Amino acid sequence: MNIGLLGFGVVGGGVLELTQGRGDITVSRVLLRSPKPGLPEGLATYDFNDILCDERIDTVVEVMGGLHPAYEYVTAAMERGKNVVTANKALIAAYYRELTGLAKKKGVALRCTAAVGGGIPGSYGTEDDGQVHTGLADGLVGGGHQESGGDDHDKRDDDDQDVGIDVLHDSFLLEDEFLFSMLSFLAVVTT
Repeated sequence: MNIGLLGFGVVGGGVLELTQGRGDITVSRVLLRSPKPGLPEGLATYDFNDILCDERIDTVVEVMGGLHPAYEYVTAAMERGKNVVTANKALIAAYYRELTGLAKKKGVALRCTAAVGGGIPGSYGTEDDGQVHTGLADGLVGGGHQESGGDDHDKRDDDDQDVGIDVLHDSFLLEDEFLFSMLSFLAVVTT
């Protein structure tokens, strides 16, 4: 697999790190908005067309986030016959049907990371043998935990924040744009 990586933040840096030293997966180009220290020489590009037109690149990994230009880049890559992997919850929530339809039409793979679909299957507030299962809400905010109520939830938030996971308190979930995006994604996927 020869990857064109869109974005080089925490996730993009992790993708590059995981692929180094492997013979079966190579990151050939990394699309940046501005110079980034630590990126091996020759990988950086500031022009998406360098990735799009590189025939060696068969897979585009989009980790830049947001809707635009991510949508335009992902669709252009699929139009050119490149597989796409994305960690972009907002993109999948907003354009799921279009993206899956285009992937099918072009005969390419469109894959989402577990974080995008982390709440599937899942439910919020169901009870089984006195245990409250919060798979959907926790999957949406990065935890994927099953906890009983009360102080355990507050402890879980602190634990997740210690390892760099952005966890929202339940009182903010219904107002959060992120939750709205994930619920939109679930509604599209299940209909």
